[in-house]
Amino acid sequence: ITIIDANLKVSGIIQGLLKGRDVKTGLLVDPRSKALVLNGKPGHLQFYSLHDDKHFYNLDIVQQEFVNQAGLQHIELVKAAFNAKGNWLTTVEELKRNETSHLEVQMKFWEYVDKLQSFVLNTTINWPHEDQISSLSFKTGSDSDKDVPTLVTTGNDGLFKVWVLEDNSDIYRKYSMLVYKIWRRQSWRSFCFWILKAASML
Repeated sequence: ITIIDANLKVSGIIQGLLKGRDVKTGLLVDPRSKALVLNGKPGHLQFYSLHDDKHFYNLDIVQQEFVNQAGLQHIELVKAAFNAKGNWLTTVEELKRNETSHLEVQMKFWEYVDKLQSFVLNTTINWPHEDQISSLSFKTGSDSDKDVPTLVTTGNDGLFKVWVLEDNSDIYRKYSMLVYKIWRRQSWRSFCFWILKAASML
């Protein structure tokens, strides 16, 4: 990647990025490490330090071995988003096995673990919408520890959904000292329906 300034002069060259087939996630910045984040190897996100001009690491999102074979369909990493603090990452994967099959969609929530210096899979949600996810974004604003991570997704099914992190450790307290966290969906179907209906009548 060549960086050109306002005077059309080369101001920098980034050489360490891994070339992927498509950059469907777009270019993201990890708020925690300030790394550039985008698609890398198939099914991976690559984290690249612009400051040090070096590759940090790859995060295996789809967790499936890649086989390069003609006609073989692979899970594609199509969207990603960080929360304001950079300790939560959400990714969206899609797979269409053939022209007649339904599109399979998975959304995953990843939590950054300081001890491991990496993101760890927390929750996987199959069919978060009845169609493709068109956009996703974490709530911005306060980055205090008391602020509950909240994600909003919109889909081609005409709905938006709000995903809120919940601590369900009380359920398992008898059996384990581990803290379990799950993501709960709040979906306001009627509210979304009326917005779409009103928009279509204009």
